[in-house]
Formats: sequence, C-alpha cells, structure tokens
Amino acid sequence: MSVLPLYAIALVVTGSMRGAGDTKPAMISSIIGRNILTIAFAWYLAFPMDMDFTGVWIGMAIGKLFDTIFMSVAWYRRGWFYVALKQTEIYRTHLKEFSLDMLYQYCREVRGSFMAQKGTLEIVNDDGVVYKSEAKETKFEFTQKSYSCVKTTNT
Repeated sequence: MSVLPLYAIALVVTGSMRGAGDTKPAMISSIIGRNILTIAFAWYLAFPMDMDFTGVWIGMAIGKLFDTIFMSVAWYRRGWFYVALKQTEIYRTHLKEFSLDMLYQYCREVRGSFMAQKGTLEIVNDDGVVYKSEAKETKFEFTQKSYSCVKTTNT
C-alpha cells in the first residue's frame, strides 16, 4: 500500500491554497493530521498493538489520508477564492458589498474571461474598472450589489 498518491494530492492542494493566501486549513491539517493522528496511530500500532515498523507506516498512512481528505474538502469549499479575492484592489474598491454568489458570478463571467487574455490590464478607479487589451477596452461600473458593462471600444 503506497500513500504517495495521497501525499501528492495533499501537497498540491496545500500549496495551491497557501499560494492563494488561505493558510489556515493547511495549519489545521498539519497540526491534526501530521502531528496528532500520525504520531498517535504510529505509536499505538507499533507498541501496544506490537506491529513494530509496520504499525508506524500504517500510522503515517492514516495521518496522510486525513490530510488529503481534509485539504480536499477545504479546497472544494472554495474559501481560498474569497481569501485571494480580498487581497485585490478591485475587491477593496468595488466588490466588498457583493454577496458570495455575485462575487463568483463576476469573477467567472467578467474578470476571469478578460484576465485570461494575454496582455490584458485591469485598471481600477473610483468610477469602475477598465479591462484593456491590445484589441479592445471594456469598462464596467458597479452599484452596491451589481455591475454592468457600460462601454466597449476597439483600439
């Protein structure tokens, strides 16, 4: 039984969430999975259950299984998305009053598609935001809980 695929999944998810700025789940997973569960199960299986080094390896696998499940659930809950978005200028200027559903919608429909284009700039000002690329310039304005495209110009 190899736990390397589990370790790889946990490592990638942990690194992704840390890169997005959401470090709390990784800390919790490390404390519980790696420090408490791994050590407790490894000790219990190795000594009271008299399984020697096999018990240590099984204890490590149990800790890694918890780590993988916990970090995967944390990833799919998408808390990292909100943590990363809060660090942006557009969030601080225009999006902080939006509901979470509206944030997802704006990022999926507008920000994600414009910023995926090579060379696009996001220019945030008090009036709104302009997405400027080599081909066009698109301006969005915001109300307290919504947004709208007000102008698209070819450059």
